[in-house]
Amino acid sequence: MDFLNTLVNGKGTIQVRVDKPYYMAGDIISGSLLVDVRDSIKCNVYVAAKEKVSWSEDYTRTVNGESRTEKRWFTNGRSFFKQKVPRFMVLFNVQHSLPPGQYVYPFSYQLPFGLPGCFDNDGNGGVKAKIEYSIKGAVCVDGLFNRDLKKKQCVTVYAQLAGYVAPSFDHVEQTIRFLCCFPQGKASLRVAMDKNMYGPGDVPQIHCDIQNHSSRDIRSMKCHLRRTTVVTGSGKRRVLTKTICTATFPGVPASMSISQPQPFQLTGSGMFPSTLASFITVSYTIDVVCDIALCPDVKLKLPIALGAPSLLVAPVTVASAPPMYDAPMAAHEGLPYATEVSAPAKQIVLFNVQHSLAPGSYIYPFQYKLPPGLPGCFDNQSDAGVKAKIEYSIKGSVDVAGLFSKDLKSRQKLTVYAQLAGVVAPSADQKVQTVRLFCCISQGTCSLRAIMDKNMYGPGETPQIHVDVQNQSSRDVNVMRCELRRHVQAHASGKTRNMTKLICHAAFAGVPAGGAVSQPQPFQLTGTSMYPSTRSALLSCHYTIDIVCDIALCPDVELHLPIALGAPTLVPVLTTPPFGTTYSQQPTVNQTPYQGAHVSSDV
Repeated sequence: MDFLNTLVNGKGTIQVRVDKPYYMAGDIISGSLLVDVRDSIKCNVYVAAKEKVSWSEDYTRTVNGESRTEKRWFTNGRSFFKQKVPRFMVLFNVQHSLPPGQYVYPFSYQLPFGLPGCFDNDGNGGVKAKIEYSIKGAVCVDGLFNRDLKKKQCVTVYAQLAGYVAPSFDHVEQTIRFLCCFPQGKASLRVAMDKNMYGPGDVPQIHCDIQNHSSRDIRSMKCHLRRTTVVTGSGKRRVLTKTICTATFPGVPASMSISQPQPFQLTGSGMFPSTLASFITVSYTIDVVCDIALCPDVKLKLPIALGAPSLLVAPVTVASAPPMYDAPMAAHEGLPYATEVSAPAKQIVLFNVQHSLAPGSYIYPFQYKLPPGLPGCFDNQSDAGVKAKIEYSIKGSVDVAGLFSKDLKSRQKLTVYAQLAGVVAPSADQKVQTVRLFCCISQGTCSLRAIMDKNMYGPGETPQIHVDVQNQSSRDVNVMRCELRRHVQAHASGKTRNMTKLICHAAFAGVPAGGAVSQPQPFQLTGTSMYPSTRSALLSCHYTIDIVCDIALCPDVELHLPIALGAPTLVPVLTTPPFGTTYSQQPTVNQTPYQGAHVSSDV
């Protein structure tokens, strides 16, 4: 009778619950696995994230003198967690049979920073493009006629917007041509927005200044919020544009002017926040259009970043996110970071207890002090074809007896940063260079002097760079640029590779011939791949801020100011065990920390 009841009703049910409607990259996902057990089973929880693109196109080919129309598919896909953890990361794994009853297993998982946000193209333009995250609960059910219980909970994740909020403006002046041929005068359009970042439901204040010096009426002015999606599949690139919402305002009669604010509320379906992934890029523009009958329209496109909706975050008390640690370092003269000392063995057994475990749940606390002089984590992400990585992890293993049984293993990655050593002080440099047209003909001299408020910074900080330019040549300095560059040196098989990567840059006004300028230039440090400065036996990573004076047809005047990039600020999170956990007096799990630096070059 029990067999028939189990066959009909199953051995139990499972549910996955999370604590918030959506998350930002870097947030901690907290939730619970609810299991109703009617017979002995085992359960697991996984977290996964993926990006996928697909579309088809018709093409015609000739076979034996016959034309045939066939479909060709373009696809791409990947898992975001593949670089750091397996595609499915096991949050916890209860490796014993559960007696009948109801169970709640709390869990938490910190999302890696830099993840793209959720997106669904909804088949726009015939293209399926989606970025999605999910948490999956699974119950392993023994028995020939029993199916495993599974429950998938989709999670909404939004990308963190980079940059800072600032006003946005643009202008255009255009000759009005009737039927695209006969000039009717000119019209100028100038638009200024109160900021360049908005959230769904916001109302941008768009101040429009229209000077209609033509003989044609501007019938109306329209504002369009347009979403641009760039997808890549099987080596082909598609650009999809969708109008999300539109607002219409009064026009301007011929030979008249108007200057007034226009409120434009951002509403509509398909308004996913801006994001950037490997195969999908989502961006937005507000297009301002002056509609003129029988003439080309006067248009302006203002790019904006669309952020996530506002959410009040409840305090989190349970967390098992990968922690970050600072390795104690010893100062070394002449270096912005400490020197490296002898590293520990590849594997260190923290404890090892040789006895068998009875069925139940166990927690074995442990501690391990990081040796001084360790380098910080780093991943070159195959820049310039070189795979270079410094990583740390702690590994737990349980030996399982039996011919057909596999040992239980779990590996937890750790983020470790090297401690910067030295004195924070201003940094300065200067240069006087002869300006030579086509590298030959002297045009005078240009002197460049730069002073920074300090020589150590953290991600997101804004160095104040005071620049003094004396342009005593006959050539204009077109523009001045500040560039943050990362310099990586890798050693393998007796050979050294040097790689330089531009992380972020900013452009400022130039200096005309015979002119001079002396002013501060704020330069915010943002961008991907901003690992803190570090050095190991096989790798070194350091940064410079390059000041460049761009002179047309002449060599640039450049300064290179070395800086040390430190670790971000960390607020510790307390970890508490799940309810109902049994503690053991005699641990039986091997916890193995592992640290290594790996370098290989793809030639």
